[in-house]
Amino acid sequence: MTNHEYVVTGMTCGHCEHAVRDEVSRIPGVSAVEVSAATGLLTSPPRPSTTLQC
Repeated sequence: MTNHEYVVTGMTCGHCEHAVRDEVSRIPGVSAVEVSAATGLLTSPPRPSTTLQC
């Protein structure tokens, strides 16, 4: 499976990267996060398969 990729605006330094990484890693089910202020991207592997019920 491919990673999920998100654009994050306003990051200008390593502290920004750390703050975003710290917050996103607190989301249940998030196993890994890569953040780059240089590219403005946050990438994360997909969560394990889940069953949605309507």
